[in-house]
Amino acid sequence: MSADQTGSGKGVRAKSKWIRRILISAGAAAMIALVFVLGLLAADGKWFSRKYHDSFFSKQKNKAVLDRQKRHLLWAKKVVAGGYILHFRHAQREKWYDSAAFDAYELANNINAAGSSFSKATCLTPQGVEEAKLVGNVFRLVGAKVSAVYSSPSCRGWQTALHAFGSDYKIVNSLLNRTAIIPEQRAEFAKDLRSLLMNVEVKPGSNVVLTGHGATLEWDGKAVIDEDNTSKRRNRHETGFFVLERKDGRIIAQHKFASIKDFANVLIELPVKRD
Repeated sequence: MSADQTGSGKGVRAKSKWIRRILISAGAAAMIALVFVLGLLAADGKWFSRKYHDSFFSKQKNKAVLDRQKRHLLWAKKVVAGGYILHFRHAQREKWYDSAAFDAYELANNINAAGSSFSKATCLTPQGVEEAKLVGNVFRLVGAKVSAVYSSPSCRGWQTALHAFGSDYKIVNSLLNRTAIIPEQRAEFAKDLRSLLMNVEVKPGSNVVLTGHGATLEWDGKAVIDEDNTSKRRNRHETGFFVLERKDGRIIAQHKFASIKDFANVLIELPVKRD
């Protein structure tokens, strides 16, 4: 390659480098200008100050919270009136990574995990026991009736049923968390859960409670739920529950309470303290 060609190549690269810098600078300037203009527009011709920014987004957040609470109140009142199947996630347990393996081992060997050396892996913590009691106390306080209770065979499942609603519950293996079940059996478990939802007696003025796990309905998908009116079919918070309605041969997920707090704190009226 000649010296002229080498020099020409360097010149092209240098020119290209400067063009890229100019384009990047122009793009950055355009973005700053756009943010400035949007700020002026959003502030109705005023400077888009931090104070205005916080006020604007605070109002939007508060509106979203109020809208969510209104929907919680609507469905909380419907639950009190009765006629639904309520799928609960169990109360608090210790977060052992291998808990699903302990669940499978417990069920396969018919072990009462509450008295086992691995009880902390699958059973409720002391806080979880109190959370389960709270569920029952809230239901009794607001007059939400329960005619039947079905539980996962996992220790935390039946302990939630026991402490919330008493000892009159039935164990249903298809309520077990799906990660404790081998993949080849999951469709069979989903089919059995669907059968329970379709055939259990839901008495007028009362509800049926299922105490299970947060992701069961998500795992089973449309094998169990025909219509989903909730944002997500998983309860990440303990004591959260789905309101399921059986209608025209279909199972509809109508509402989700993220935890018992969302149900209690729109129904329980507190006395106003006066001097």
